[in-house]
Amino acid sequence: MVSLDLIGQIYDVPLGRSNWDDVIERIRRQFGAEQSLMFAIDERSGGVEMLSISNPEESLWQEYVDYYHASCPWTELFEAGNLPKNSFVAGDRYVPYKELVKTEYFQDWWVKNGVYYTSGGRFRCQDGRLIQLNLPRPKGAGSYEDTELAVLNQYAAHIVRALALQAAIPMHAHAPQPDYDSLAVGYGLTPAEAKLVEVLVDTGSLKRSADRLHRSYHTVRSQLRSVLQKTDTNSQVQLMRLIHQRSATAGQRPQAAIRSVTG
Repeated sequence: MVSLDLIGQIYDVPLGRSNWDDVIERIRRQFGAEQSLMFAIDERSGGVEMLSISNPEESLWQEYVDYYHASCPWTELFEAGNLPKNSFVAGDRYVPYKELVKTEYFQDWWVKNGVYYTSGGRFRCQDGRLIQLNLPRPKGAGSYEDTELAVLNQYAAHIVRALALQAAIPMHAHAPQPDYDSLAVGYGLTPAEAKLVEVLVDTGSLKRSADRLHRSYHTVRSQLRSVLQKTDTNSQVQLMRLIHQRSATAGQRPQAAIRSVTG
């Protein structure tokens, strides 16, 4: 059934009181999914910007973004217009299991991650972005039923509205600056690394951060790896969560939701 508390939390994200990781994690648990992910798709370039993931291991999801997203059989159906728009669907109703097991995607990705069934959908956001949500789950959880898909569609409608609000609300309107000087001193960040962290919190995207800083994408990725090592975090998601926690401890709220792991 629909959780009104969860819907409230969805709208807390654009207000800076929650983040997409926590929202999507609650949805994952409600539906017994093994993993969950939400990402934005640039239809012109085909680029993927991760907004939320259940597994913080950056290399795992970078592998998905770089290769397996394009080879996913449901991606092909979405792009061919053969799946319903703005609606969650049960994956096995469109790609029968006996066909799925023949694919490289299944053999190299699904088996490795212990999933069997999935549901997903693509939703048009008011700011023009195409948002995709996926919730793969293990065999024991069973195929997604119509009642579950109906609840997921309700959540998705609120998520799309909240994303539009998040894009419209200035980042600085609802939260003070985290203490980046303290962060730099505490973790031994260089001035360039500290500036990257500050811009990354504001943009939520490594690519947009590189553009704003007039640095190459290769440079900022290298700098981010150094920051992750110094802060003992394994991904951009964990780094943003650390900043969120430090700001909360200091009586502040972080500027931005945790939004991207790929830029």
